[in-house]
Amino acid sequence: MRVYLICILSIFQRFYRDDSPTLNCTLTRFGCCLKSLKLTTTEKPCQQQKAYVSGNLKISVHIIDSLLLLDFHIFEGRFIGKEPEKCLEMALHFESADEKENEKLMDYFVARKEEIKQKIGEEIFFERLGKKWRSIYTRKEVKTLDDALANEEVKRWAVDTMVKFYDTLKPLLDKAVREIRG
Repeated sequence: MRVYLICILSIFQRFYRDDSPTLNCTLTRFGCCLKSLKLTTTEKPCQQQKAYVSGNLKISVHIIDSLLLLDFHIFEGRFIGKEPEKCLEMALHFESADEKENEKLMDYFVARKEEIKQKIGEEIFFERLGKKWRSIYTRKEVKTLDDALANEEVKRWAVDTMVKFYDTLKPLLDKAVREIRG
């Protein structure tokens, strides 16, 4: 299986100076997470997503390879909506070309909604993305982008929530794929 982890650190480029203690803490947490996953970076980042954290650290797309082959699933953080009703969303997207497989994965996670909600500590939502793709996400209202950029709580929420999302959902994703693929 290939899982693309698109680091939400791209949003922190605007939040902090390169020498910011909060940015350094954030980079350390994600660095440990990425190191523990034994990730390798691609030379050519995904054309749709580019994440640049600072002049000192550039993260594009990280790939985890294992024995199972699926198109891809993405852990992603992004701003959505229009001001003054903008939200920051942390999500796991099922983006396999096989719609039935995406639906089975969604069903697997829907059946575990309360367990996931309890571990992450946030309300969890499920959504169809277009015809084939599916999404599990949580959101935080940020009103405007300027409000989000000025709010320490929002920044910490983004980092903490993505770490919880990955730690909680990745083992379930691995198990679900094994069960679905047989």
